Amino acid sequence: MKVFSCATLGFALVSCGLFLPARPAQASGGQISIHFGWDTPPNEFREFQRRGFHDGLDAAHRDFEHHMRPDVNQHPEFHNPPVPPEFARDYQDGFRHGYDNAVRHFFADNQPPEPQYQQPAPRYQQPVAPPPPPMSSGWNGFPHNAPPPARAGYVDGILGGAYDVAAGGPPRLESHDEFRRPHVPFLARESYRNGYRTGYETAFRNYSNPGDQMRRRGFVEGIAAARRDRDQNFPPNENAHEELRHPPVPPPAHEDYRDGFHHGYEMASSYIF
Repeated sequence: MKVFSCATLGFALVSCGLFLPARPAQASGGQISIHFGWDTPPNEFREFQRRGFHDGLDAAHRDFEHHMRPDVNQHPEFHNPPVPPEFARDYQDGFRHGYDNAVRHFFADNQPPEPQYQQPAPRYQQPVAPPPPPMSSGWNGFPHNAPPPARAGYVDGILGGAYDVAAGGPPRLESHDEFRRPHVPFLARESYRNGYRTGYETAFRNYSNPGDQMRRRGFVEGIAAARRDRDQNFPPNENAHEELRHPPVPPPAHEDYRDGFHHGYEMASSYIF
């Protein structure tokens, strides 16, 4: 058997166009790991760490696209990993690594980019009355005495639908992992799915027409804030959230954003607390 030197092997790889600019890094236990980029998991990651890593990348990308504040705790798959219980810690470790990597890549100074705003109307146009708050559009139509899994699914479905409306295109209910594999006990899955489907359809129905983008953004972020408080076992308190005190939108839109945030937080809290 012939033994090639490292230099010979390296020359052969370069000659074949297969050389990859890998970056070695020292891992725990004295092992060497090789990283090929911010979106590639370390090679020492186990199977469920890798799965969590890629799901974390996707979650951060969704937050960036929908102008959400980066927060790994607002994602239900981080709190309730869709893996066997014995691999939950591996999944969460990988998810956090992937999410943090993507946040550093997509977000500037950990802040979501501001959306593009329309130019103000010419002076000769009559001022347009602001649209009614989001709550008047039928968000509270789901029964409050429904089982807890259904109520939680309803709130999650509204968020999923709002994300898809913002992304454009037709409804993609079946593409959502929390709908396909609910993070609830097996016997409660159908109840959760029924609530999720209703919330998803409600978001598409209420957002099918143009509306005040700042109120809508605040409404969605208010729902996400209430869900974070629930997941972290905090008592409901919308005033504890930085985005309500200091809205991440231009100053002229602060009140519209706060109005939407208040209604979104209030609506979600009425179902999940």
